[in-house]
Amino acid sequence: MRLEYKFLIENDRLSSLRSDLAPFVEADTFAQARSPQQYVVRSIYFDTHDLECYFQKIEGIPVRRKLRIRGYNELDKTSVIFLEIKKKYGSATMKFRSPLHYGNLDKLLQTNAVERYVISENGSQEPIDNGRRFLYHLMRKSLRPTVLVVYDREPYYCKFNPHLRITFDKNLRHRIFPTTQCLFNDTGLKASLANHFILEIKFTLGFPDWLQSIIRRYDVTRQALSKYTICLDQHSCAKPLTRTKNRILSQSLL
Repeated sequence: MRLEYKFLIENDRLSSLRSDLAPFVEADTFAQARSPQQYVVRSIYFDTHDLECYFQKIEGIPVRRKLRIRGYNELDKTSVIFLEIKKKYGSATMKFRSPLHYGNLDKLLQTNAVERYVISENGSQEPIDNGRRFLYHLMRKSLRPTVLVVYDREPYYCKFNPHLRITFDKNLRHRIFPTTQCLFNDTGLKASLANHFILEIKFTLGFPDWLQSIIRRYDVTRQALSKYTICLDQHSCAKPLTRTKNRILSQSLL
């Protein structure tokens, strides 16, 4: 289990923040092979017909779960995606992942044949169990694809602590009520944060003083940001939001 802190920062401060962090971090090896040093994150989030997961987040339920299918970059014949369950315990998170080839996704969802389609290296049982867990929750609450969320991630690791990860999540965009065939399709995506990016800090062994000092320079406050709710919040299907006074973002930030 690890802690996850998020901050909303104006786009025009990105270069300055990158420079301030540079002495302490290095680019993620997965991003180093790309130019610029970032990759595209694609997630289809699932929810109930009455948006239970969405409203649990809006209302600040401290322990909750969300299901998503995640892929990266562009589609090719060998694209591997992940069935994911992300569990939240306040600021702490746990993630359960199950990899498979994108071409087998619909077959898996139609047949539930986890052992056939989930990729399990060295005979590991964990991805099989995670796949079964994903399908259990999917069927138990009749979850359906609700939002495709796409963004560009610029990732870094701390030079002195590999358990500290820092990412700039930029150009957030989305499409509502996608199908599973839409994961790698950029057609019709709508911008979700026009003037801001999300700084995410993930760590397990403490929040270092040097990083706290940098964050204080930008006069920003940690927020319980959810890309899923930011995107869905723009649509009438998620209203009325008067069920809560705790709006994540005001319209001025969109």
